[in-house]
Amino acid sequence: MENIAQTVICLAAGVALGLLFYGGLWITVRELQTSRHPVILTFGSLWLRIALVLAGLLFVLHGRWENALAYLIGLVASRFAISRFVRCL
Repeated sequence: MENIAQTVICLAAGVALGLLFYGGLWITVRELQTSRHPVILTFGSLWLRIALVLAGLLFVLHGRWENALAYLIGLVASRFAISRFVRCL
């Protein structure tokens, strides 16, 4: 039972950090039009988003591949959710 709870937590963490990653990407792309320094904005956003996702992965991994798989499934699910949300706007 403990493994199932841990897997669900990893899935939820993947969804949450995926929403931050892809939501941050969407905000970055929107702000590029008015930015005075688009290169700094692009690379700063990229490195910050990558650092958050990797830190989250290391936090939930605990040496189990099942945790990594659940985390990555959460990331992919949030990608589809964000792309559907952006299409509606």
